[in-house]
Amino acid sequence: LPWLGMRLGWPEAFAVVGGLLLAAAVGTVLGYHDRRQESSPTAPQLAAARQRLWNDQAFRRLLAVGFLFGGAFFGFTAYLTLYLHEGLGYSAVLAGSLLGLAHGAATASRVPSGWISDRWLGGERRLLLRGIAGVAIGALLALVLLPTGTPAPILVVVVLLYGASGLGGWGALYQTL
Repeated sequence: LPWLGMRLGWPEAFAVVGGLLLAAAVGTVLGYHDRRQESSPTAPQLAAARQRLWNDQAFRRLLAVGFLFGGAFFGFTAYLTLYLHEGLGYSAVLAGSLLGLAHGAATASRVPSGWISDRWLGGERRLLLRGIAGVAIGALLALVLLPTGTPAPILVVVVLLYGASGLGGWGALYQTL
């Protein structure tokens, strides 16, 4: 987006990205179809299924994990550049670049996290999700505890670790669970 904004101007860049998102949404609405079912469940069957689901402690824990990861994801995305620029005194360009780097690490981590859970851990996603959570918490704590003037390479490592764990590695595992 910054590249597009610098080339076309910010209003035009947001219009292009918004148009792409709108096209993806329209394509999804037009292309999505529920699979056919032999018979529709009755209202009492649906109510009983919902009750069983809400009574399942593992399901409630999974909801809590998703809530916490999602909150950390959006908080990091919303405030990283502000924190680095206004709190630690880094340039706005470096702060924005680090946010982009974190999202790049998130994208790059998705396939390896699935591969590790499927190949190395035999489909045990909870263990890997716990490990990813530990790395994400450690990276966030390191980021908060970094003193002003920390060298940029150290900041890059911390942001990469959080990007690969707190922004990216957990999403597919969570959805699969």
